[in-house]
Amino acid sequence: MTTAGPSTLPDQLVGARLPRWCLPPGWPMHGNQPAPADVRLADGRIESIAPHDAGAAASPGAWHLHGAPVLPGLVEAHTHLDKTFTLPRLGPLKPGLLAAIETMIADRLTWTEA
Repeated sequence: MTTAGPSTLPDQLVGARLPRWCLPPGWPMHGNQPAPADVRLADGRIESIAPHDAGAAASPGAWHLHGAPVLPGLVEAHTHLDKTFTLPRLGPLKPGLLAAIETMIADRLTWTEA
């Protein structure tokens, strides 16, 4: 991979291998794999995604990935809204899933519709 500098963010990812579920319907295939992509970036965000064009000139700030995989940032979005306000009244908690289930069963006695 070639970068524009150690602290410089790219403005283009050339020849990126993106997961099929990130690509629009009708994306070209190479055998049973999606064709590599050229990803244009602006202010750290994706501006456009197009099938890789080997004949096109890359921007000076491009990173040439040569088919390396690129994945979206992983985010832990798992939350239990029903348990959001329980911690202050629970006191010390035991570790583990079974202890958490027991704690919620006991706390459920204090729940009201409000």
